Amino acid sequence: GRMLCASPAENQLKSLVYPYVQVTLGVIKHVNAPKYYPLRMRLCAALTRVGYHAKVYIPLAPFYLDILSKKDLYKTSNKGGDQPIEWDTTIKVSKQALSGRVYQEGAFEETLKGLLVFLSSVCYSPSFAEIIVHVVMQLRVFAKATTVNRFRRQAKDLIDKLEKNAAWVNRARGAKGLSPQAEGDLNCLRPAAGGAGSGLAPLHTVHL
Repeated sequence: GRMLCASPAENQLKSLVYPYVQVTLGVIKHVNAPKYYPLRMRLCAALTRVGYHAKVYIPLAPFYLDILSKKDLYKTSNKGGDQPIEWDTTIKVSKQALSGRVYQEGAFEETLKGLLVFLSSVCYSPSFAEIIVHVVMQLRVFAKATTVNRFRRQAKDLIDKLEKNAAWVNRARGAKGLSPQAEGDLNCLRPAAGGAGSGLAPLHTVHL
């Protein structure tokens, strides 16, 4: 994945993007049990980087939203659990850790972070407003269902960020006369150096 990110335009490497994405998506769909969330997050993060550097759209939001749809995140566990999970190096967690509050809170934090980074990777796409429609809808469902105030607040904060970026994209694409289906560079609304840009863009530097 890192090699594809480093040289996505190389002819021999570019031809590997599609099979790499298909195989990785297959693994993500297969490891859908909660104990494999760390591995799932890492695979989604890898595809986010590949999609951004190869300038192709990979629909990853449903995998993050699937985690938020689990009732485990609607309320916090009474069990403290083990030490915090090393999400960057862990593949799966034990049954004991799975039922603990530490893992539950970590799963929520990592899911929201991964979703935000993925959406930041397409924050200059003319179709951004359309991409986030289902995401915002599901985040609102989650915010209404969870009894954890911190989870609800963070979900609403993310909705606010996404809607502000969608409004910016709508203005930018309107000024350029582009439609959501505009062909070309995935992030073709990226402003010139020094121009006012998306509020999500700074995440590129850190995570992509």
